[in-house]
Amino acid sequence: MVLARPRYTLPLCNAALDIVLLVAAVHVVDAYRLTLRQPWPLWKQDYGPADQFFLRNAYHALPPEPITAIWLGTLPATILAAAVSETFFPNGWLGWRLSSPFDFRWVCLHFCFAFIVWYGIGRWTENRPRWRNVVAVLVLIRIASAPAFLRFAGGGWAALPALLLWTAWIAVGVLITWEAVIHLLRRFGSTAKSM
Repeated sequence: MVLARPRYTLPLCNAALDIVLLVAAVHVVDAYRLTLRQPWPLWKQDYGPADQFFLRNAYHALPPEPITAIWLGTLPATILAAAVSETFFPNGWLGWRLSSPFDFRWVCLHFCFAFIVWYGIGRWTENRPRWRNVVAVLVLIRIASAPAFLRFAGGGWAALPALLLWTAWIAVGVLITWEAVIHLLRRFGSTAKSM
């Protein structure tokens, strides 16, 4: 079956999980918003330039936990989306602080990059059966950590899953880099021996 291949199932499952987390983010922000005396509009996208000092120093304006789960779930896509946002958007990657419940442009960027990243991981693991276990652990950590991020302010509940996701992405990055270096050494070593 075509959909059983990791290159198709990984991006589709990741997109489904991210959509569930976005819906949770909308509900979490709406529940928090309704507790305030003067609630702001639920859907407000503000793309105009803002004071950069405010954006950089507004530490109290943390994103909702479901958005953090999306960020950590596909960390390479988050880094790419942040780089593109910082380059092309007037408020950079901190524009989520001006839009409620999330910055739609950033979410679209992140979804596109996440699809490419998970497709690449799936395609890469199709020919490397021993790497499927590593990616399976990463996917299981991502799925298992999602319920901990379903609140506005996670407090201590989301700290362990966030740490696990960071550690898993760092481990996968180190392992991929190591395999790439070994592959390059073998390739250029065999080229040097043939000369």
